[in-house]
Amino acid sequence: LGLPSAEVTLQDTFTAHFTKPLVPHPWRDLVSLNGQFWSGWITDPSRSVTVLAPALLGLVLLACWQRDLLWPALALFGAGAVQIAAHPLPQEAARLGVLMWMPAALGLPLVVQQLRWAATRRWPAGDRDAQHPVAAAAG
Repeated sequence: LGLPSAEVTLQDTFTAHFTKPLVPHPWRDLVSLNGQFWSGWITDPSRSVTVLAPALLGLVLLACWQRDLLWPALALFGAGAVQIAAHPLPQEAARLGVLMWMPAALGLPLVVQQLRWAATRRWPAGDRDAQHPVAAAAG
């Protein structure tokens, strides 16, 4: 397709769009930047906990009530982490890591649905799943 290689993209990043001399080891520099970024990200609760806690809760909810979305949500979370790892800059992390929110975006609405369902108690005692809105939608 004529697209630049990953090495060219790294050189573009580390040379400020080729305005500075080429760096000898762009992959080593990327690994170093990732080490600095992720260690800072993990130790800053305002960044890590606000993403990891809702994502983990969303994954648990999907595992309990909507398993068919569990693996896609987990894959999207991983894709967001990979995007950040490819560009480990704090000012870009929120934009590039937006996919890390997908487990929360898919799983947390299940809490609301479950609470509504439990509050209305629309299911017969012996046939709970038949009228459960999430089960009916997945069915």
